[in-house]
Formats: sequence, structure tokens, C-alpha cells
Amino acid sequence: MQPTETGGDDAITAARQDATEWKARAQRAAADLANFRRRSVKEREDARKYGVETLLKDLLGVVDNLERAVAHADGDDPVAAGVRMVLTQFTSTVGNHGAKPFDSMGEAFDPTVHEAMTQIETDDHEPGTIMEVYQRGWMLHDRLARPAMVVVAASPPAPEPEPVAGGSSLEAAMAEAEAAVDRVKAERAAEKVSETAIHDAEEQG
Repeated sequence: MQPTETGGDDAITAARQDATEWKARAQRAAADLANFRRRSVKEREDARKYGVETLLKDLLGVVDNLERAVAHADGDDPVAAGVRMVLTQFTSTVGNHGAKPFDSMGEAFDPTVHEAMTQIETDDHEPGTIMEVYQRGWMLHDRLARPAMVVVAASPPAPEPEPVAGGSSLEAAMAEAEAAVDRVKAERAAEKVSETAIHDAEEQG
């Protein structure tokens, strides 16, 4: 028996649908593979750039102690001079891996890279200015490895107004206002009495 024309058309339509579905699946699979490759490349690049971050953070505590020791040592101490050389070498070595300290003294406080230890009221610096650095901050490439621990300048409180002699400024102002009101009332009462007396005298005349 020969297939009918309608049956043949249905088979062709079904085959075309299957082909379209398989093509869509292949395109999705290709897109997933491309995304996987991009993620893999990024993960490898991040591992290369930031893989030393944990080690760097561990070493920074040691570096802080060495810097404090050098800061309190005599200028001509040969041991301190040797420690300075070690610190310079350390900074150069970690710099080859993208790590470097950043200076914060005198800059405006930035909560994204600074951690405020305390605030000091002063007129010598603009409010929000870093006036002392407890601990240097470090960057690893474009990522913050450790925030700087700083002291921030704050505005001193505004001076209180000087009191008026004989009492506080508010009390003195209120007393003066009450006295003025009493004087106006007395003047008006006197004017009214005077007008009444003149009117009575005119009527009697």
C-alpha cells in the first residue's frame, strides 16, 4: 500500500521539528560549554592573582611587629638597620605578586579602605581627615587585603553662648520682655486716666 500524501507531509513536519529541537539543544550545549570555559579561565586567573592573599594576611602581622620595633629603636642601631633591610626586601618581594601598602595619613576617611579606631576633636584638621595611622592598609592587585586602622579628626563642640550679667541669657531676656509689657500697660492706663479727667473737666465747665 502506498502512503497517502497527508501521511507523508506529517512525517516531514515531524522530522523538521526534531531537527529544530536537536539544533536548539546543540546551541544550548555550545553556549554552556563556552560559559564553562570562561568561568574556568577566570577562576584560574583569580587563583593566580589572589592565591597568596591568605599567606599575605598571615605575614602582615609579623611585618607590623617588625615595623613597631624599628620605630622605637635608636637611629644608629645596627640591628634596626638590618630589620629595615628585611622590611624593604619583603615589600619588594610581595610587590612582585601585586601586594603593596597604601598611605592614609592626611587623607579623607574612606570606609571602604579605612577602619576608624577612634575620633579626636580638634581644630588643627578638617573633620573626617585621618590624623594618625595605627596600622597600614594593604592592597592585593585591585582587592583590599587589609584596611588601614586610623584615627579620624572630628569637629569640636560649638562654644556655649555667654550668659548675660545677673543671670542666664534666657532668663534675662524673659525678664526684660515682661518689664517692657508692664511699662506699656502702665503708660496706656495713665493715658486713659488723663483723657477721662479732661473729659470730666470739660463737662463740668
